[in-house]
Amino acid sequence: MDVVGHHAHHLVRVHEAGSRREVSDPSENVEGDPMRADDVYILGGGASPVGRQPERTFTDLIAEAVREALADAQVDRELLTQIWFSNYMMDFWGQRAYRGQEVSTPLAVAGLLPSGLPIINVEGGCASGSLAFHEAWRHVLARIDDVTIAIGAEKVNDPTRPASEALDWIGAGAGSLDPDACWARYHELAADLRTTCSC
Repeated sequence: MDVVGHHAHHLVRVHEAGSRREVSDPSENVEGDPMRADDVYILGGGASPVGRQPERTFTDLIAEAVREALADAQVDRELLTQIWFSNYMMDFWGQRAYRGQEVSTPLAVAGLLPSGLPIINVEGGCASGSLAFHEAWRHVLARIDDVTIAIGAEKVNDPTRPASEALDWIGAGAGSLDPDACWARYHELAADLRTTCSC
């Protein structure tokens, strides 16, 4: 969970060499000037503990991470202009679409996130969290947003189902429509390396 922003328009606190400093001079990057990559900062981060937590919902997990990220960023949550939400396997739990809206809305109702924020869902397999962060960073870099938050959440363990069911679900994420086209290159590479490919 990361809060991403820049210092052109708002007084924010940013990390620098393990300490904090205040950036308050908007002349460092005035409106209309091209923004540089080093004008975009990770203002704060947070995470729920990694581990099997079957009693906790997706909303429970992201609430903990969002609370920690906002506290670490030391910015007013009302400065947030967009949410990037990432997840790969929520359909395993029955939620096929609108994943970010489903699990983030209770946070807005509770006042942890501002109401009415656009929530953009992204998915990139095991790189889903990185994709959400990258898009949050790019939107700040492009001056589309001033302060955004990237949220990633995953649950892969269900004690009521065999572990193989989750693994099969993960494996079906690629090659379901045209397995030959998807996996042909991997089989060729496996043959070149004189090994086997289980895909």
